[in-house]
Amino acid sequence: MTLEVWSTLLDHLIDQMLSHRALFILHERNRTAFEALHHDERHESEHDDIESLFRAALANENLPLKDRVRVACAFGSVIVGLVMTGDAFADVPDMELGEMLRGTVRDILIPARSE
Repeated sequence: MTLEVWSTLLDHLIDQMLSHRALFILHERNRTAFEALHHDERHESEHDDIESLFRAALANENLPLKDRVRVACAFGSVIVGLVMTGDAFADVPDMELGEMLRGTVRDILIPARSE
């Protein structure tokens, strides 16, 4: 996959995550309670499968190492920016936050001119 493909994938991921933003905020506010209520081996197995696919994609040496690191960091910026922040950005409108995240992803994925 090229960085352009990863960028498109992350754009779609941001859209999907923003459409469920209230759930992410609710989950982060109540993480301990949700974890106590829900332990599903199938769900955990599916989650592990997704992580395995992501790790395999990042291990693919057909994409240069510096690009794989960029992709990993770009994914991290989306996940942390939307999931792990709890309600830190709850007052920021979805469209505004989405554009900021897309800008961050582009900044990470697009190589500096000096490279």
